[in-house]
Amino acid sequence: MLDFNTKKEILRRLKARRLKNKLLWLPCVTAELFVKLWYAFLCRADMALSDKNGKFLGIKKPSEKKGRRRQDDIVYVKKPFWGRLMSAVLAASFVMMFVPELGIGFEVAAAMGPIELEYNGQKENFWRDSTPGSNLVVHDNDYRAAYGYQGVKIGEPQKSYGNVRLSWELESQPYTDIFGTQYELTSFVSGYNIIINDQSGKNLYNQSINNTNTSVKDFEVKLGDYTNDLNIKINPIFRVPAWVYLENVDDPDNPGQTTSTLTPSGGTTFAPVTSLSGGTKDLGKMDAHFDAASMNTALTDASGMSTEEFYPDSANDVNIVWDQPQMILDGVTVQGEYPDGYIVYLYDYTANKMVAKKQEIAASAQSSPQMSRSVRTLFGNDLSYGHHYRIFVEAYKNVWGGTPTSYNVTNTGLISSSLYAVSQGDDNIYKLYQSYPDNNINLCHDLYIAPYIEFDKIDYTKSSITVSWKKDSASTYTGVEIYRSTVDIQVNDLVNVLVTNAGKPNEYGIEKITEILNDKTLSYTDTKINKDTRYYYYIVPFITKTKNDTNRIRGTAARDGGVLEFNLTTVRITYTTDNGEVKLQWTPSKTANNSYGNADGYKLEIFQKKRYNPDTKKLENVPADSKPVFSDDTFGPNDLSYDHLGLFNNEVYTYVVTPYVNVNPQTGPPKPFYGPSTSVDVTVGGLLETPENVTAECTADGEVTIKWDKVANATGYTIRYIDEYNGEIVKTGELDSKTNTKVHKGLLLNHVMTYYVTAYKNVTVQYESQTTYGGESVPAQVRVGSSLARPQNLKATTTDGTVNITWSDVSSAEGYLLQYKYIKKDGTRVEFVNDIAQIKDNVFDLTDVKYVHSGLHNGDRYTYRVLAYKEVSGETVYSPWSDEAWVIVGIALDAPKDFTGTTKDGQVDLKWSASKGAEGYELYFRKNGGSWEHVDVSKPGFQHIGLGNGDRYEYYVTAYKTVNGERVYSGESNHLTFKIGDDLDSPKDFNAVTTDGQVSLTWTAVKGAQGYILYAYSGGRSHQFDLSKPSYLHTGLGNGDSWTYYVVAYKTVNGLRVYSNPTKSITVTIGVSLNSVIDLTATAGNRQIDLSWTKVNGAEGYVVYLYNSKTMEFEAITVISGTKYSHTGLKNGQKYTYMVAPYKTINGERYYGEYSMSVSATPSTGQDTDIDNTLTVRGTTPYGISHSEYIDASANHAAFDEPVDVYFTTNRESTEAVKDVLKHYADGLKSFVIYPFDISIYSEGTKIEVDPNDGYTVTITMPIPDRLIAYRDYITVVHIGDGLEDTEEISAGDAEDWIRTADTTLEVLPCAVVDIDNVWCIQFVCSSFSPYALVIYKDHISDVSSGGGILDGDFAGSFNSGVLLFTALPDIMPHNKKLKVVQGGSKRYRIKSIEKR
Repeated sequence: MLDFNTKKEILRRLKARRLKNKLLWLPCVTAELFVKLWYAFLCRADMALSDKNGKFLGIKKPSEKKGRRRQDDIVYVKKPFWGRLMSAVLAASFVMMFVPELGIGFEVAAAMGPIELEYNGQKENFWRDSTPGSNLVVHDNDYRAAYGYQGVKIGEPQKSYGNVRLSWELESQPYTDIFGTQYELTSFVSGYNIIINDQSGKNLYNQSINNTNTSVKDFEVKLGDYTNDLNIKINPIFRVPAWVYLENVDDPDNPGQTTSTLTPSGGTTFAPVTSLSGGTKDLGKMDAHFDAASMNTALTDASGMSTEEFYPDSANDVNIVWDQPQMILDGVTVQGEYPDGYIVYLYDYTANKMVAKKQEIAASAQSSPQMSRSVRTLFGNDLSYGHHYRIFVEAYKNVWGGTPTSYNVTNTGLISSSLYAVSQGDDNIYKLYQSYPDNNINLCHDLYIAPYIEFDKIDYTKSSITVSWKKDSASTYTGVEIYRSTVDIQVNDLVNVLVTNAGKPNEYGIEKITEILNDKTLSYTDTKINKDTRYYYYIVPFITKTKNDTNRIRGTAARDGGVLEFNLTTVRITYTTDNGEVKLQWTPSKTANNSYGNADGYKLEIFQKKRYNPDTKKLENVPADSKPVFSDDTFGPNDLSYDHLGLFNNEVYTYVVTPYVNVNPQTGPPKPFYGPSTSVDVTVGGLLETPENVTAECTADGEVTIKWDKVANATGYTIRYIDEYNGEIVKTGELDSKTNTKVHKGLLLNHVMTYYVTAYKNVTVQYESQTTYGGESVPAQVRVGSSLARPQNLKATTTDGTVNITWSDVSSAEGYLLQYKYIKKDGTRVEFVNDIAQIKDNVFDLTDVKYVHSGLHNGDRYTYRVLAYKEVSGETVYSPWSDEAWVIVGIALDAPKDFTGTTKDGQVDLKWSASKGAEGYELYFRKNGGSWEHVDVSKPGFQHIGLGNGDRYEYYVTAYKTVNGERVYSGESNHLTFKIGDDLDSPKDFNAVTTDGQVSLTWTAVKGAQGYILYAYSGGRSHQFDLSKPSYLHTGLGNGDSWTYYVVAYKTVNGLRVYSNPTKSITVTIGVSLNSVIDLTATAGNRQIDLSWTKVNGAEGYVVYLYNSKTMEFEAITVISGTKYSHTGLKNGQKYTYMVAPYKTINGERYYGEYSMSVSATPSTGQDTDIDNTLTVRGTTPYGISHSEYIDASANHAAFDEPVDVYFTTNRESTEAVKDVLKHYADGLKSFVIYPFDISIYSEGTKIEVDPNDGYTVTITMPIPDRLIAYRDYITVVHIGDGLEDTEEISAGDAEDWIRTADTTLEVLPCAVVDIDNVWCIQFVCSSFSPYALVIYKDHISDVSSGGGILDGDFAGSFNSGVLLFTALPDIMPHNKKLKVVQGGSKRYRIKSIEKR
């Protein structure tokens, strides 16, 4: 017998050893395989060579003695040698039949060993379960039924490339055990053993699965890259009923001895048995794939011609086209099987990496046998200029079923045209497609992207022009060709013109000057140029397919022009002159923008204008046309000075300095190019400065001291003076001083002395003695006398009825004159007298430096000044007047504060805060603007009763106290105005619409009103209509008549009617109403704009207006009868704004309808540089808007200096901002329905906020929220701004367009409701970005004001999904605001009206 416990122990030890030591892994695995083979061989030999009773070769076991158990002893049955030899051969042949099954199948089958056991007195064959520690055995009948089962029916396999999906079923097989019990064998299935071999018998797959189903579906087997013919075997694994066999247990019949027991488990315990051959099937080849070669992939241009070149900057595209491929299975083509989809790959051959892949869904075979996709559409954002790419297409199909577009490389049911490489990564697919294994052809198609560069700048030197260009960091090119022309070439096919005309006589003067064969050099210096000739440079990048390829793929030419010009700057000359010499210096001259550096040299010329004659000792004039006395053009770039010596003082010379540069012409030596000259006239001599800070002061009686600043190099000073008395010159003369101080004595008192100071010096020049004078100073004047200082520190303080005046003592003063002036409360006033001899009143002659001015009245204003005096030689000498000091007499009372009041029927209650020091209060009031009356009140507060409702009362209060027997009052408090009783608002939204022979008048209902009086006037006729509702239809009127209307509201109080203020009057001409033009559009073309609009019913014609930015008005440009107009002869790139008004004629007079909304357009050539651009809209999808795709923002191309992102969002911050402003209007937030949102603009890809350039705006288009569409005619757009700066002035016109609330401003924006593709949208123009809101005034629509309609559901006044849709906003526009509401068809526009047409 075989001991399988030993086998399992050996295998366990080998496995533990290889897990512990990785170096022993291969030897241990080899040993394990050998052990398995050996035991499998012995097991098969045992089964083949045993007789029907299970005895091996007829060997009979010796009978066991009772109580003993013999396991190892056997008895050999004597058989002939040839018999035993034949048995051995048969056993070996049987084993060899099952060599392919060696492994798990053998191991399972060998898990049991055959033994003979006694049961109920009979010997029965059993198979032992060799699981370690198992005491289970299986009856031979059960074992052989399971082991011999062959009822597996394998279904048709589903094959992909290297993988197969299997399904099978089990045939029913009943059998009966030794007890006569019948079973269904398949009910004992616990799993399956699956074996796959190739046609040579090589085992490829051997695995067991746990599955009790008798019908197993969709079991996948992964084999990898294997395409030979295969065979599969599926053996069920049964768990059959087991018996319990116990050895060496105590024998109850013979104490002290052991025995063995055998007990059936009754179907509660089972042991595994694997069938020998459940079912087999040939699989064929697992080579399912698409034939990539049959796809016939190609790259074509627009005409269908094959191409390898792509020019992203042109309008032309390149298409990749392919046929739907054939499916290959078992080496043959399968008809009718087409891919689920395709993957188009882009491999960057230049960068040696896969760049991108785009998934496409295949069309059906019938409708689209050939596929085509645009390279620009697929890879427009992935391509780099100048790169070499390879494009290839992979077809795929999910043969396991499922979603057709699924492309999951881990899906074993995915077959493709890239074979196994689909699961090995994109780079492996590319390597496969480069050299397709079956066809030995290249399935990757080359695509060369034309290079692109941009012109950077032009730099200049004195003899060259340097052009620079730049390229994107990811771009590349082989080299650049540089062309030059003398004419700016403006043609579409510029590169072709350059290449074909270079080096040939042509009208453009084109010449190819060089080429650079790398992409690192980004500039070129052109030295073969002529001055003042403008050259145009064209940099053409190119690439080649191979290194030595002469066929070049050229990109767009980068272009710019430049001219070698020498705009030299003028020099600035400075000089110094001394005795007999002049020293010149000048600043360097530079070329324009310093593009060529400094000048190369300077030319100096000296002309003499006056010369000194030593014989006559006089100066003589030199003729103007005399030649220069000096001329030299050899001054270098750093020679910036010249000393002119040996001259006579007072001679005059003109110095001229001219810069130049040396220009290198195309032929000949360098030539000087002269810039502008600079000249300066110089008088020779050590010029003396003019004395400064000259002063004259009386320092003693009859004495004046003159002082001034010293003058450098002066020998002395001449002081010229003028003596005046009573305005007449008494004497003139000169004084001489060697210092900068001179005392003039012996002067007469009160004479006015004026002094002028001139410096001089004595020098010897050219052996001639000369005196040189400087300039004469400004005059200094003084009156002769004994001076007194001005009194200082004059102060005035007050108490009730008294003023105390003090000042500082003046040295040597004998007395003081204190003069005053006043302004009394009754308006009486006295002014100062300036002539001292005329002062008689309002003066005090004092010897002290203080004075108490008493007996005054509180509240009068007194102003004081003082002067000092003394006697000198019998005459009085006065000081100047001091500064003034003023004071209001008395201690002032503060005006009453916190003056407030409330009103109700027949009375007003007033209160205020007490004023400190007040004895009482006088309360002033007047009725309906009449005369003022007052009451005396002793304490703060007063109740004014007995008043009539509807009357208007105005109040203010003053405090008082008594001083010197008279009341002294405080200032007035604030004024209060009350209308007694409840007031009525004036009707709002008063509107008149006229049609033939009638006028329809409407207004908003007034809260609390009982009725309305409508007043109507026309040509001396007047009517009053007492109405109960806020509307009236005035009929029976004559067309062309003019009628004026206004309306008041009223209610009855105490039996009397109380009226509101009237509305503003409206004047209409009967029957001349015209709707405004709607749907006005402007389409820009080249130097023209085409206008079109919808016909207005009743209109005879239309006036087209153009906005004049200089006059800031719209001006009529034409009158037409149709609904289209083309404005031609315009300037491209300039924005034009239009409006249109309809008209018709009644009784010979033309009447106009309302203006349309303004529209703007900018003519252009169609190039990107002069057309409007659309901004990128980003942000979250706004709440409550179904068609958010229609949100759009657009602006003129010059509105922003860089690309921008427009974020359109709804958030809590914008909601709160809108709510904080609008709650101040009407009855608060409950008066309106509001949809708040926020618009912000950022620099593209950042969070840096930007605004449009000055003068530009952004047009916003947004769908109307779903719940507001029914009320679209009543929507207003408002903008919440940041408020006005405190220093900003608001003009009268601006005041009408802005409403200020706290620190914010509320702006009502012009808007229009438009239908775009059957989606209602609202358009408005804005120039600043922050919170906005769509607003509906609930009083305008009955179902809103009554609580129904829009208020049902989400717009009910609470936060929903982060958006507050609350009810708010009245007639926020004042009545004098320059805004009109124009009714036109079913649309409503809000536009600013224009005063002039």
